Amino acid sequence: MIRLNKYIADTGICTRREADKLIANGDIEVNGQKVKKLGALVKSDAKVAYKGKIILRKQSMYILFNKPSEQQPAVHYLKKIEEQFSQTLQPISCFSDLVSGLILFTNDRQLSQKLSNKKLQIQNKYKLELSKEITNEQLSKLTVFFYSVKVVQNTSSTIFICTRGLVQENELFKQFEELSIEVLSIDRIEYGPLKKGALSRGNARELQLREVGFLKMLKG
Repeated sequence: MIRLNKYIADTGICTRREADKLIANGDIEVNGQKVKKLGALVKSDAKVAYKGKIILRKQSMYILFNKPSEQQPAVHYLKKIEEQFSQTLQPISCFSDLVSGLILFTNDRQLSQKLSNKKLQIQNKYKLELSKEITNEQLSKLTVFFYSVKVVQNTSSTIFICTRGLVQENELFKQFEELSIEVLSIDRIEYGPLKKGALSRGNARELQLREVGFLKMLKG
């Protein structure tokens, strides 16, 4: 047995909270009978309808994609990924065409909303290529804004930065503009517990169960 609001949320039409409203409004039928009781349980093979139309639960899917550095937005690759995995997906905390690297795609609306919350202190790690070498004084100014900053050995025009929480790309660029440094490229190499590893440019893979579990356990 499964709670009716979870069944509805699993179809992808809304969240569990929104599903409760649909139930209370009398918009949901189970096996031909209208159900308005919150907390109602249904069998997994029940026929659930929204405003007379049968709705089916979707298999939750979590896809990690390594976006190429060819200045295309993530939605440019969405159709290809949906065709590859035969699911309708949406990107989470997606950057623009200027940023490459890891992007998570999913049809799990609840997890998507959770990971898109600015209050969630999820760590992101980026590799930046700069137009010129960075000084120790400039580094100290950057560490005030970023969680950590590390210069690659033997070349101070390449740095790694870590952020906590959702940071928009314009905020990243702004910090370097104030130092009169041009950012040539930004590559996200870690997203929370997810690492690039052997995932090559332009390729995608399904998350392992433990990786999904780590994301769901993250707290704001």
